[in-house]
Amino acid sequence: MELAAWVPPAAVTCTAAAQISSPSAATTTTLLAAGCADGSLCRLRVSFPRSPGATIAETKLNEDDFEVADLVPWRERLHSGAITSVAVPSCGGGGGGGEPPSSAAVATAGADGAVVLTPLDSSPSSSSSFSSSRVLVPARPAASISAMAWASADALAACGSASPVELFDVRSRGGRAVSRAAVARPSPSPSCSSDDASSDASLLCIHPARPNLAATGGIKGVALWDLRVLGKGAVASLGGGRPSPSSSSSPFSSSFSPLMKGGVTGLAFDPLPSVGLSDQTPRLLFSTGLGVVGSARLRPGAASDATVLYREAGASALALAVGPSDASSSSSSSGRDIFVSTDQECLIYMQRPLI
Repeated sequence: MELAAWVPPAAVTCTAAAQISSPSAATTTTLLAAGCADGSLCRLRVSFPRSPGATIAETKLNEDDFEVADLVPWRERLHSGAITSVAVPSCGGGGGGGEPPSSAAVATAGADGAVVLTPLDSSPSSSSSFSSSRVLVPARPAASISAMAWASADALAACGSASPVELFDVRSRGGRAVSRAAVARPSPSPSCSSDDASSDASLLCIHPARPNLAATGGIKGVALWDLRVLGKGAVASLGGGRPSPSSSSSPFSSSFSPLMKGGVTGLAFDPLPSVGLSDQTPRLLFSTGLGVVGSARLRPGAASDATVLYREAGASALALAVGPSDASSSSSSSGRDIFVSTDQECLIYMQRPLI
């Protein structure tokens, strides 16, 4: 069922969504931020009626976010190249739930290496809307960013070609990372190459309850980071193949799982509480290029492991999304829903039993 139609000005390369304050108590409004291949950011507000008995057909795009009758979303050209990542903060700008503060911003990263902040509460009717964006990190052509996430209201984490993880203070105007993970240098000898998963990152997520913890994923596997001590390297990792015996870049470099082969294409911290696992053992849900949907336990100081939840034979699992867990929610699906898209134009829906 089509609720609304919108034709973007260019191919959409990445999206993010968050709840925002609504002037009407009858609706809750979701902001959809879409980054495009031409470097523009489009923002749309989608209203969901709260009234009892309301149907999904009553969901609509707010007319206030469109120009005249042409239904052109509020759009700003922010980057010289394609936008590679969009990050919209939730409550307090970190990983928690609720609504973001009025001072929050949409962060965009481009193939040009720049990071731009655009106020979340600015209005398309405002005469200053096109000058309200601020460049946090100037263009860095040799240091593209592939993924970003808000760690707090003032801290933005990113991963890309410059470093597996960088942390930026958005209050700073210097454009430099305040903390950065060490870049794993390739060995000059092919026989001594490392498959350490912490040396490669194209996906990034922040723990919903512990914003100092970040996870990255890429072609080599997944890694767990403590944002307070990035310089010490990953605290745990799980790769998709056995590293070279001569590789000793990390005490966890021998941790591997064949389930990670094909590269990690989707990544999220598991929102469900886990009985028997310590607070220092966060779980991750992941999807791979070989069609595996799995759960990984990254254990600092010990070998990590992974289990398969589902396998789509002959398909590549392209993206993964997980429903949040809400202890106060009466919904039986709270924290249990997993959605995975594949290159076979298929959307997989899974609902796990409570653990």
